[in-house]
Amino acid sequence: MSRARPAGQRTQTLSARPRTSTRHPQPPARHLRRRRQERQTRSLALTGQIEQTQAEIDAMAVHLGELHEAIEHLRITRKTLL
Repeated sequence: MSRARPAGQRTQTLSARPRTSTRHPQPPARHLRRRRQERQTRSLALTGQIEQTQAEIDAMAVHLGELHEAIEHLRITRKTLL
């Protein structure tokens, strides 16, 4: 049920609420510690993956060098046979 306003009476407008730190309070410290621990765990996992990938790249580079030497040997052998 709505009330009728007397003629000429204006409605009250509320001013905007000031922004305070209580509007979005900080999460509890335990949540911050858990998030920090999760970031550290992800960081360690990524570091491990990076190290493993770098080791694989190094192994492939060595193998590529060996293949290059084999190709060069075949070129010399081919020239000798011709």
